[in-house]
Amino acid sequence: MSNQQYQPRGAKEYVVLIPLHKTSTINIVLIERRKVADITDKNILHIGSGRNVDFIIYKNSQPAQQDNEPVQYVSQFKVFMTDKKTQELHQENRTLRLWFYNLTKNQCLSDANELIRSLFKTDEFPRDYFSFIKRLMELLRMFARIRKIELEIQTLDKNTLDIDHPIKQYVSRLMLYDNDYLSEMYEKSPERYADLIKEKLLDLLEQAFPNPMFVNDLAKYVECDGQTVFQYLVELEDKNLVKHLDQDGQQWTRVIIAAEEEDTHKVILYKSISELSSSFQPTIAIITVNYFEKLAVDAMIENKITFVRHKAGESNVYTIGTIGPYHVVSTKLPLI
Repeated sequence: MSNQQYQPRGAKEYVVLIPLHKTSTINIVLIERRKVADITDKNILHIGSGRNVDFIIYKNSQPAQQDNEPVQYVSQFKVFMTDKKTQELHQENRTLRLWFYNLTKNQCLSDANELIRSLFKTDEFPRDYFSFIKRLMELLRMFARIRKIELEIQTLDKNTLDIDHPIKQYVSRLMLYDNDYLSEMYEKSPERYADLIKEKLLDLLEQAFPNPMFVNDLAKYVECDGQTVFQYLVELEDKNLVKHLDQDGQQWTRVIIAAEEEDTHKVILYKSISELSSSFQPTIAIITVNYFEKLAVDAMIENKITFVRHKAGESNVYTIGTIGPYHVVSTKLPLI
């Protein structure tokens, strides 16, 4: 379907939400930009107000328009939800499908990555359905080159619940870092205390990756003096676990590949997305938020090359290669 559609005279552009399909386990909605002339349409359920005056929610799928253009970007992730009434935990697959205006594949990938990054900001991530969908509508309004977003939410059966999800282990590790516990450990076993601080430094750099962190910020997180933190970071660097990015050794990041992979896994530093070779045209994008997830995905990728840009608050990492017959790209979003 052409982007240049006939629009009624006097029509105003809105961000509209259209329910497409709903069952007991699957819910699919469409969020798109659309010119709307008649806001008294009986199919309109709600019109936003205030700063969301350009939002329209439809009652049913009747306003949906035929579109034969293939999906240009897909992202899938799992979330754990708790029923407020029963306190039961259930797991969902959420899939985002994106369509763009006339953009190159690199431009599509860049915009999609920025949208996902904005969606997954830890201080703003929506905690319920309404907030999640509203956030997607806000992001579509913000990213003018994205034409529409389709959201599919699939509730998984209890028998398929991933009860061994790494988040449990991760939370357990974080609980070890209680300040009283660390103080007691420092008095009883300074060596064990040092190991715990180093482990926490690794955790922090993994959460922030691909963004680097400064020594003074790390020191605040672990409640330790900067000189000691710097000493521990140097020890971790000797083990090829972290590396410094500046001459003063104040900016640090997690190492993305092990030393034994250096001959088979090339890492290229770049400054702009436009520098990425046009010959790399992945058809599948895999987005992770945890460092260990990124490593697990990369382990499945063959003929891989990783592109990294280090820029405070705006770092990116892309690993491009193949999984079977598919050309894929994996990336990681920072959690700090």
